[in-house]
Amino acid sequence: MQVLSDRGPTVFGVTLAFISAATGFVVLRMISKWGITRKVNADDFAIIIGWVFAVGLSVCIMIGTQVGLGAPDAEIKPEWKPRLQRCIYAFTVLYSPAIMATKTSILILYYRMGAAHPFLRYASLSTMAVVNIAGVVLTFLCIFQCRPVTAAFSPAVEGTCIDIITLYLSSTPINILTDVAILVLPLPILTSLRMEFRQKVILVFTFVIGGFVTVVGVVRIVYLQDALKEELLVAVPASTGTASPPNFTYYASFSLMWSVVEVSTRTTVQTDMSQGPTQTFFDFVQVKSRTPLTQLTAREAWWPIVIVSTLDFLWGFANGLVGGLSAQIQTLLGSSPSHTIALNNIFYCAYFVGPLLVGYWVLNLAGFKATFITGLAIYAVGALAFWPSSVLLSYAGFVVSNFMLALGLSCLELAANLFIILAGPSELSEARFNFAQGFFGVGIIVSPIVAEKALFSSINQEDLFRVQWCYLAVGLFAVLLALIFYYCPLSEASDDEIEEIAEVRLYNAGLTQSSKAFSLGARRLLLWSGALVLFFSQGTEAVNYSWTPIVQYVKPGSNSFWDLIIARCVLTFGRFLAAWLCFVGIPPRVILCLSLLGAFLTSLLAFVIPPGSAALMLLILYLLFQAPIYPTLFAMIMRGQGRHTKFAATIAVMSIPGGAVWPSVVYGIQLRYPTTPLWPLLLVAILHGISMTWPVVVSTNWVLRRWVDPKWSKTAATQSDDQEDSSRSGHQSGFAPQPNAVPELLTRGTARHRDGVDGSEYTEAQA
Repeated sequence: MQVLSDRGPTVFGVTLAFISAATGFVVLRMISKWGITRKVNADDFAIIIGWVFAVGLSVCIMIGTQVGLGAPDAEIKPEWKPRLQRCIYAFTVLYSPAIMATKTSILILYYRMGAAHPFLRYASLSTMAVVNIAGVVLTFLCIFQCRPVTAAFSPAVEGTCIDIITLYLSSTPINILTDVAILVLPLPILTSLRMEFRQKVILVFTFVIGGFVTVVGVVRIVYLQDALKEELLVAVPASTGTASPPNFTYYASFSLMWSVVEVSTRTTVQTDMSQGPTQTFFDFVQVKSRTPLTQLTAREAWWPIVIVSTLDFLWGFANGLVGGLSAQIQTLLGSSPSHTIALNNIFYCAYFVGPLLVGYWVLNLAGFKATFITGLAIYAVGALAFWPSSVLLSYAGFVVSNFMLALGLSCLELAANLFIILAGPSELSEARFNFAQGFFGVGIIVSPIVAEKALFSSINQEDLFRVQWCYLAVGLFAVLLALIFYYCPLSEASDDEIEEIAEVRLYNAGLTQSSKAFSLGARRLLLWSGALVLFFSQGTEAVNYSWTPIVQYVKPGSNSFWDLIIARCVLTFGRFLAAWLCFVGIPPRVILCLSLLGAFLTSLLAFVIPPGSAALMLLILYLLFQAPIYPTLFAMIMRGQGRHTKFAATIAVMSIPGGAVWPSVVYGIQLRYPTTPLWPLLLVAILHGISMTWPVVVSTNWVLRRWVDPKWSKTAATQSDDQEDSSRSGHQSGFAPQPNAVPELLTRGTARHRDGVDGSEYTEAQA
């Protein structure tokens, strides 16, 4: 039997030391502000209020240690229990106002310092609103934690109480997110100040010290979670009422102590940050202009593409992790299969909402970098929202967490896909995008291994605790990545610059924006028909979702997990192979047609042949052919969209909710015909068969073929080319190309050629 030693003296000593340090810093601040500068601001009053609450917290803890806080139940005298319970109740009520006041103080400081920077002001006000709304709600929850209220601080009164440990853990995401926001908000501006490098380093380091508060908050979470584990061992929810689990005050004492350390540290750091060099905050420098994204050479575009491709890895990792963990979590919750597929559908449905309501507007108004940062911020919120969901074992919470994760990823995918397609020579768009999507494949290979081997050794509450830390790490990594993207000198692309490139390649191809195919505008026809084929291509998610039962049916006894890893390795290889084929000059429409044909044949054969090794090999081979379809088609329909390219990318990303539709269709079919799990293969065979008509039609119509072929981005059409294509097609579109009609933009002499030369090639084409 474990022997529990009294933690009271440790708790008392640490609490006294930290509150004393915080008091000393506050006193020095008041001497500086009232006695020397005689200039007091609103943040000074806020920090005094926070210090008062911090002192109240500390007094409650120190009194509590004298009446049994930190001691095992056997050492707590009966006459101590009423006072101990009142101390714990007072602590729970005072904690949220203390955090709220100290955070408000530093955000007021940011607001004052950001007079010349509107973003910092608006961001500070928004964060302040979140801090105070959450603080007020948590304060009232703690005040009225029991029914009746007196049950919270009177052992003689019976009542029903909220689990305080669970409540604190559920509020963790808001606490950490606002901590990170407070840490990150001023850094981009601080690093752009005009001052000596040594002074700048000192100033930034002073603010970064605030990150220690977040570390303290994480340590506090560890002890809160330890307390929750002890509750689960006895299956009694902790409360400040009369039904506390055994040794509750012993296990909770360190978490209460670290709460005081957090508040005291926050007070100390905020007091230090308000002094000295922060008064020089108003002097800014301007960022030098960069080469437009559409005018980068292949060499110049290389490193931005690699950096942005990390977002594809993040998307793949999240996709695989959420898919793998959702089924495990639903098993732990005892959810039905319909609940599990609903969770999958919520994830993909966010792709219909995010690009149109958030991504497009941020991209259009603020550019790629702002969209990357916005998407990563939303993604981080979704990752941290997993914490209260797992603590409360709430299905609704998991729904919200999944939706927020996908909402952030949809914004990231919109910006990342379009950035990669536009960055560099236009004729290599499909090659670049297939290469970047290969990193997505790496992500979906790594994530199930992490989920299966590192997180879930078995299905129990202990595994869920490990998952919480994984999501916390992912959320903080997203914040770090957002900072990196802020400092990366990424190029942008305006609508006018994209339009200029589109006009040049259409002129080279002997086309114009008004060119028609089948009596319809070629641009719109390619966009909307291509988006529909992208929607059909998401049918492969039905195979992914039903992978385990399919593999167990076609090859009984096979290890479905490692078969999935092998299949995803094949998928990743397929995308890198497609990138190389596009790079060496194979037309993307040919690659797309062969990929759709291969996917159609392999899925159909896997459905009809008897179970065995051959069927399993066909199933894995299916992913090889399926791999290039999405990136190749996405890049093709972006070509020639001109100033409408950002909207076109939004529509293309909004086709991804097919990942919700097709698994649901298969689920409905399997409910009616449960004899075989192979219905997803028949579904994707049908979808790919229908989709094959798209590249065939594009290849046989001379307007559409010229519109999508990459070669026209670097070579102009000749008279013989036009006559040959016209005679083959019989001018189906009713448009007769005029290669000698030079667009105005080619005569300006200002356009920079995509491969880094000065545009002399166009002059030769005109001649």
